Amino acid sequence: MKLAASLTFLSTLLTSAIAATPQPQSAPFRLRITSNSTSNATQYALPYRTGAMTFKLTLTNKINFATIWRLNTTTTSSDLGYLTTTAPYKTSDKTSTNTTTLPFAVTVSPRVGSNVAVLTFAPKTEEEQAGLTVFGIDKNQMLTIDGGDDDTDGQVLPPKWLGALRRWYTCKAQGYPGGVSSNGDIDVLAWVMGNEKPEDPSCVKVDVRVELV
Repeated sequence: MKLAASLTFLSTLLTSAIAATPQPQSAPFRLRITSNSTSNATQYALPYRTGAMTFKLTLTNKINFATIWRLNTTTTSSDLGYLTTTAPYKTSDKTSTNTTTLPFAVTVSPRVGSNVAVLTFAPKTEEEQAGLTVFGIDKNQMLTIDGGDDDTDGQVLPPKWLGALRRWYTCKAQGYPGGVSSNGDIDVLAWVMGNEKPEDPSCVKVDVRVELV
């Protein structure tokens, strides 16, 4: 019994130590959004509150409002990890300081009935970040997501790797009282699932570039 209790205690200590160990951090950067549309100037990503502790990523053309991001790396590669920030975020017409001790992490959240997925943003512990979307940075400093295996032809073994994908779009979303826009539509960063065009007609193809601070 004493041995079992000791092993349980040591296991608890080890688990706590691992959980307390900070994940390696990339250099800080902004996310710069550009499109081929002549009407769209360079913009930057920042969180936008859509409900109680629920956020999406909206756009600003003011660099001083741009959120500073980092990748919490999950492998030996410094270019793969969870997209996080503890920087101030915009909840109204003023910049509000985020006082939580937890990092905010981004994940791609698919929607039933649409091939347009929204990027949601919420406070996550190191343990809770496991299972979220893993982002990458390619050689051209573009933000990517690992496409995984191509399952369009189930007869091909081993399956073909889809590579690092850049299916970024900006789409219109309804404003939220107390958020960036209290009325009307705002632009939010989105991801299109699969090779088809976005089912939301408001979506515009964009590139998301990592701009080191």
